[in-house]
Amino acid sequence: MAYLAFLVGGLIICYLISRLLLRVFKSIANPSQRVAFSHLATLGIATLLGGFGMADGGAPRFGHAFAQYLIPVVLLAIVDFVRLARSRTAPPPQSS
Repeated sequence: MAYLAFLVGGLIICYLISRLLLRVFKSIANPSQRVAFSHLATLGIATLLGGFGMADGGAPRFGHAFAQYLIPVVLLAIVDFVRLARSRTAPPPQSS
């Protein structure tokens, strides 16, 4: 049950970071690269912040943080790539 709570919390914070980075990387012309870069950077930021947060006065636990945030970031990346693929194959809207 605790892992489910961590997964939901990870999804929320990683979603917010990835949306911010998608706006920051808006200058990248290729949408697939923009999505990939934003999610890789999201994983890096979440690992860095989570590793220090899980230290509890000891050494940073970057490996544990990476393992914990990998699944939420991968799930969000899959959703974004599916949305991107659907937007490419969608027919243009008909104007009346």
